[in-house]
Amino acid sequence: MSINILAPQSNSDSLKELIVSLLLEELQLNAKKIHSKISKQKNVSYQAVHKALTELNNKKVIEKEKHKYKLSLAWIETEIQRLHYAKKLYLGQEKLIFQKNPEGEYKYTNWTELCVEFAKFFGKTGSQKQDNKQIALLEYGWWPFKFRFKDFFLIRKMVKNDPCGKIIIQKDTSFGRWICKQYLRLNGKAIILGKTRFDEDIFIQNDLIYQIKFSKDTKRLFKKYFQKFNGMEDTFKEFGLRKEPKIDATLTITRNQSLANLLKEQLEDIYKNATKKEEKNER
Repeated sequence: MSINILAPQSNSDSLKELIVSLLLEELQLNAKKIHSKISKQKNVSYQAVHKALTELNNKKVIEKEKHKYKLSLAWIETEIQRLHYAKKLYLGQEKLIFQKNPEGEYKYTNWTELCVEFAKFFGKTGSQKQDNKQIALLEYGWWPFKFRFKDFFLIRKMVKNDPCGKIIIQKDTSFGRWICKQYLRLNGKAIILGKTRFDEDIFIQNDLIYQIKFSKDTKRLFKKYFQKFNGMEDTFKEFGLRKEPKIDATLTITRNQSLANLLKEQLEDIYKNATKKEEKNER
């Protein structure tokens, strides 16, 4: 892929865009050179150019090295991923969110797509190591409305690749209980909490935090179907021959080792206490 596709139009009114466009072609320039070249396209003061360079540097779009400026490789990689994602979106293919540097915000309108993508990803990246185990806190539990039998193998692979991982389902519903049983049958670790502790669904994997926020209408939709369904047969009856309703979900991915460790400890305590309570009730 040619990096020049990232460059804005040369007649752009944005000073920052002009600087980025220039550094895409010139690689490394000092502030004086940048001002000189930009001035040929736009009437702008040296002070304005210096201010724009400082702001771009603070946002890590560019880097300063020995009085010369160049584009940040991390920023270029992010832009390439963003364009690759846009291409996938235009082609109608699945979203490409789980990259080497996946931090950012992503929108979803299809519940099945969201469930399957996570199963694919965690099936590939699960860890056999006790200290790298994944843990999730979910409001209703995750299971595709448009379930295909090949999706079952994705879930089995996900559980197999991460035997130390845990799933906590907050709300006690008929469909949630059925989902929990499926994970347990695959020798996974899952439990129904019976009360809401967090408003968002959260996945923790190593130093990455995945937060999924659903709109109020989507939450009402989940409440309806998770109370209505008793198992996979009901999803086939409801959505086998018709489209599933759209959802409004925002996935935010953050990389923060300290916060991930703190959240993991909290979720581990929730799981441990819920497990003890369940064992006590079974006696």
